[in-house]
Amino acid sequence: MLKNFPTADELRGSVLPHGTSAEIVELEYFWFLSYELKVWAPLTT
Repeated sequence: MLKNFPTADELRGSVLPHGTSAEIVELEYFWFLSYELKVWAPLTT
């Protein structure tokens, strides 16, 4: 069975509008992606 995994650039492109510092770990059968969410408005207390 052949899977069409997204490329690292496609993964980054899909999350960079929403966050920064995208890190991708590609394994043989899986991939992991982590990133920091952008803060859209200051938090108020």
